[in-house]
Amino acid sequence: MSPAALIRGRRRLAGLCMGVAGALGAAILLLLTVNVAARAAGMNLVWVSETSRVLFVWGVAVGMIAVSLTGQHFRVDLFGHDPVGEAEPAGRWEIILQLGAAAVMAYIALSAAPTIARAATQQMSAIPLTYGNLRAALVVALTGMGLAHLWRAAELALGPSGRGG
Repeated sequence: MSPAALIRGRRRLAGLCMGVAGALGAAILLLLTVNVAARAAGMNLVWVSETSRVLFVWGVAVGMIAVSLTGQHFRVDLFGHDPVGEAEPAGRWEIILQLGAAAVMAYIALSAAPTIARAATQQMSAIPLTYGNLRAALVVALTGMGLAHLWRAAELALGPSGRGG
């Protein structure tokens, strides 16, 4: 696969993830608006707070994947002192950083995965979900972020010529 095809695919997936995160955010806004209106009418919709929490956590998880896919996340560069916009093309060091980030994400996701089973026994009170659904969002986010870093490392390794940087 060519580097240009990898980049196009990554950008499309990032756009999809941004759309899903935006839709979840809009759903939260709608739920909270309905909740405020219901409270003004004297009704108490107990399921809204838990549903909003689930939508928020999953929206953040999908948003984290989108940010990793676009490469626009916050980053501290300990060794580079280039002014913004004047950085040299990515080299082996950038590939190592991407692989290191992917390894850290994989370690955390693998460490967090067993907690899903424990939390799956804790039922939420107002909706038919368990707290395992919230923990699963963490594992999905970290896995997606790790895969985004691997994807970027593959792009860098192939380089603009398709033979390696």
